[in-house]
Amino acid sequence: GGATLHAGARFAVVGRHVGGDEEDVGLTATAALGAGFLALAFRVWRTEAGPAQDKAAKGLFAYSILYLFLVFSLLLAEKMLGLEGIGALALVPGL
Repeated sequence: GGATLHAGARFAVVGRHVGGDEEDVGLTATAALGAGFLALAFRVWRTEAGPAQDKAAKGLFAYSILYLFLVFSLLLAEKMLGLEGIGALALVPGL
């Protein structure tokens, strides 16, 4: 229940502000992805234990795979396009 919602909140923090109009696409995309993650986590948290919660949890798990793929794709695109930002790549030495 609550642990899933907390995990969703942690993932939603991936969004960052890099300044400028073109770079705001990354912020908007990660914010939208994070909002979707939180909405699904909230659904799991609010659903009574049983088959319905199991189904909601499986949906959240499937979304989490897509979420990670898209967030890392955005980070890769940011790096390949040479966009300067305060993204997760700033935490990785040598990149």
